[in-house]
Amino acid sequence: MIDLSLLRDLLTQLIFVSGKSSRKIALELQIDTGAWSQWLKYMTPGRVGKEKLEKVAEHLGLDPMTGKLLSGVHRWTVPSHLIGDVHQSESIIQKFLPGGGTIYPVRRENRILNKMTTESYVPWTPWIRWVLVPLAFQDVRVILKMGEKVKQLINPFDNHSPDPSRMEGWFWPDGSKGNLKEEIKKILWVDLPEEMFLRLSNTEDLSVPDMDAIIGITGNMKWTWESLIPALKAKGITPEEIARNHGLL
Repeated sequence: MIDLSLLRDLLTQLIFVSGKSSRKIALELQIDTGAWSQWLKYMTPGRVGKEKLEKVAEHLGLDPMTGKLLSGVHRWTVPSHLIGDVHQSESIIQKFLPGGGTIYPVRRENRILNKMTTESYVPWTPWIRWVLVPLAFQDVRVILKMGEKVKQLINPFDNHSPDPSRMEGWFWPDGSKGNLKEEIKKILWVDLPEEMFLRLSNTEDLSVPDMDAIIGITGNMKWTWESLIPALKAKGITPEEIARNHGLL
């Protein structure tokens, strides 16, 4: 297992975007809530055993041996449109998915709702999801939604962020920057029938191929030197490794 201090840091961040409180997670996994709270605050030795920590990590989609996201589809929640929550959520995305990728804006197919959601600034809580397809981790997908209690929502990747460079490397499918304050082009929305939207939103065992089929991702990604370098860095691969593997050293 990775260093406990690092594990606590990673778990704390994943709890933030899990849409659940740390107490609720402890109850779901049958972990003493007091001991769990003490461990999260002070990392008190002996309060929570190794097996339970690994159980929490896997529940939150984290590989406790590597500190990276497990393969599969992850469901995260941006707690609100408030600057602090958006900023922290963007930081978490960059931490766990370095190297950028593509943002697919998905909405439930509905003539009235679609007219409302032409622009980024709309009260669209139940009808919108953002699907993140990371460049460096092709076996990982993240479905993002806003907190259910938010009434007036904004696109989490526009320039309301205090630091737009935090989402550097993330683009819409047409290659435009995702953190610009602009109307989302009509051709970029992925409109899904209600049954398919509910499957994307709620099916716990949804696989990456299932997800890609639902939102219409086909074929292999076109690699360029510009996209390859950050992807290799995100994987922790050094130039020396590449040179050595290709007989250049």
